[in-house]
Amino acid sequence: MLKFLRKRARPTPYLPVPAHDRPSTVSESEHQRCRNILFGIPAPEPFAQPDDEERELWRTGKLVPWYITCRLDGGRHNGPEVDIACHAEEPAVDNWELGRLYPNWGQTVALARLLNVRVRNLTHPEAHPHHQPERPVRRPGRHIAILSFEPSAVQAVCGGLHATEGDN
Repeated sequence: MLKFLRKRARPTPYLPVPAHDRPSTVSESEHQRCRNILFGIPAPEPFAQPDDEERELWRTGKLVPWYITCRLDGGRHNGPEVDIACHAEEPAVDNWELGRLYPNWGQTVALARLLNVRVRNLTHPEAHPHHQPERPVRRPGRHIAILSFEPSAVQAVCGGLHATEGDN
């Protein structure tokens, strides 16, 4: 009878470990690179016809989705008008912000013109295409910064090493 009345030990409830307490699988240099991109948003320069250096930044996947989002939000640009101004079909610009689609050269120049910034103001030299298995499907809240495009998106537009003039 006493065994029946004895309290059983309860299993401890599952308590998730906060992200900041989990061991990271990412190197410190990669964390630093991401911080550099996140907080290194270039000061805007007024739009000017892009030069070869800017085209090379675009061709090598150096556009940063977070910079596109910040500039669009800062200028209060939204809706289908943005896609039209960028020579794209809705929801292309939304997918640029998510890093799922990469704009072609003509669209990139049109985006810079709409935002009145240089193409280089939408790039960072340390950025590179990176696959994110948990990339958002819809535009995330303000607390999520998407710092890279999917490699397959850049490859589809730039075709690897050489982008052609047909991208205009």
